[in-house]
Amino acid sequence: VAVNSVTIIDTDDNSVQGSITNGATVTLDLSQNLALRAEATGVGSVQFYIDGNLIQTENAAPYSIAGDGGPGNLTNWNFAPGTYTLEVRPYPQSNGQGTVGTSLTATITIP
Repeated sequence: VAVNSVTIIDTDDNSVQGSITNGATVTLDLSQNLALRAEATGVGSVQFYIDGNLIQTENAAPYSIAGDGGPGNLTNWNFAPGTYTLEVRPYPQSNGQGTVGTSLTATITIP
């Protein structure tokens, strides 16, 4: 049970804009509509935390920070300027149940 990376998605055309790995520091461009999608293995759910606060629980792929309207249709995450700690935690069961697996933590800056 692990989060291997987080993919940055442009929600206007569903194109991949980059990848976030554990321990990374990333600057995101507010001129784009973006979503973050966890790339996880062996999970029943994924939880997204910003600065220690739970903001989204996803029980099915794609595991997106702001949810989705179906595969390939991720919801834009409304970023605000600032610097944040992103933590993405995988769980073996739905709704964040079971023992947390290998998480990903990164620093995100929005200019």
